[in-house]
Amino acid sequence: MGLRGVALISLNDNWSAFGSRRERTSTADGPLPQQYLGKKAALLSTYQRVMEETKACRPDVTVSVRKTYVSAARKMQCAVIKASTRSRIDLDLRLREHGFGTRLVAVGSFDSSSTTHWVALHSPNDVDAQLTDWLRVSYRQAR
Repeated sequence: MGLRGVALISLNDNWSAFGSRRERTSTADGPLPQQYLGKKAALLSTYQRVMEETKACRPDVTVSVRKTYVSAARKMQCAVIKASTRSRIDLDLRLREHGFGTRLVAVGSFDSSSTTHWVALHSPNDVDAQLTDWLRVSYRQAR
């Protein structure tokens, strides 16, 4: 029998040679992530507040909308925004040489990203001056 070769492979902006769809990357003004629709729609205002502060860090922050999270990067990833439950967003940050506390928690060893800490956000009020400072430090460390 043997194997049959592929007669033709078509490539464009959305498909790789193996036929798997590439994840779309958006700009900061891009589409709304799917994770904030439906059951987690109550988290939308908190997500929008985090995005305002993320974009305020610097104009060169690149925002990438993924299926289960949103990534903010400079040259390296500096923040990951995930709708973890119906009532909580997890904001993962890159904060080397930064302590931990009741609000700022260590990322577990199971996480393969470059982030070191995470913060639980339940409402837009959780995006305060302290969190904004952590975002800026994370941005500076992502060079």
